[in-house]
Amino acid sequence: MCLTITGCNEPKTNAPTIDYSTPYPSVDGGTMIGAMTAEPSGLIYMVAGESASAAIASNIFNALLKYNATLDLEGDLAESWVISPDQKTITFKLKPNLSWADGQPLTSADVLFTWKLVTDENTRSPYASDYQLVKKVDTPDPLTFSVTYDQAYAPALDSWSGLQILPEHLLKGQDVHTTTFARKPVGSNFYQLDVWKNGENIQLSRNPKSVLGPAQIDKLITRIIPDNSAQFLELMADNIDNMGLDPIKYSRIIPSRPDLKQKLNLYKELGNSYTYMGFNLKHKPFDDQRVRKAINYAIDKQEIIDGVYLGLGINIASPYKPGTRWSNPDLNPYPYDPSKAKA
Repeated sequence: MCLTITGCNEPKTNAPTIDYSTPYPSVDGGTMIGAMTAEPSGLIYMVAGESASAAIASNIFNALLKYNATLDLEGDLAESWVISPDQKTITFKLKPNLSWADGQPLTSADVLFTWKLVTDENTRSPYASDYQLVKKVDTPDPLTFSVTYDQAYAPALDSWSGLQILPEHLLKGQDVHTTTFARKPVGSNFYQLDVWKNGENIQLSRNPKSVLGPAQIDKLITRIIPDNSAQFLELMADNIDNMGLDPIKYSRIIPSRPDLKQKLNLYKELGNSYTYMGFNLKHKPFDDQRVRKAINYAIDKQEIIDGVYLGLGINIASPYKPGTRWSNPDLNPYPYDPSKAKA
């Protein structure tokens, strides 16, 4: 049993907000400047294993599958997929005429190469475990990639949204921990690396051979600004275009500044992260379900949401984001009830 809170939700603020569910006309071209607190160690995400690497590499590489806006799976490199009746085999069909940014064809051989690379013990990938469960791989033709598990594995399909496919013709025989490819990648997604200035910024431009077609924005620049407060100063000075805001900045600082309210748009969306209290069931008294229930009833979760998160959160009953395919809408969180906690 755990107590969970997720953010963000409707804030109590008079600042202008824009809801992601509302469609807005798109505009082609231009440069978007963002920021991150940490610089990637490299852009082979499955080796680097860090969020900074993932943030940049996801613009350069594709996986077989990807999540859409409602967190449902759709094809990325894969055009279609079929799951066997016994739930043990997944067969992916790649989109035809895929290519890397250097013009070389992207085929099932690249998918197989990436799977072998990530599952190799010498690679030491922090994400290997999901893919090591695969017991058999087949690539009968350049557009087909099939994997078979010993037994049905519920997260199997989702796991293939996380394997960024790498080019065999550029990485075969190389040490992925020392290869220059990590700083000079060749991918298949919307963007390609133009400039990497250590400690300053990483610049991406449109990949004209993107398997998904042309990107709408010409260039993405990510500045390395280790301090979140410094990022906010840069946002206020119009030196970056966007950043994630903590509750204080979102609900108090911006609403109190007419100049910021006029030039900044605040976007809100229910987040994917959550805060929870867990119990070690090997230790008394937490091995007693009655104790765990009493603690759950005794904690005023809404008070935490209002006081700590300034209203930017909701009380939930599980780790899954409400409204997604994993969430059970009939499952309700424990209410705050001191009388039941004492019972």
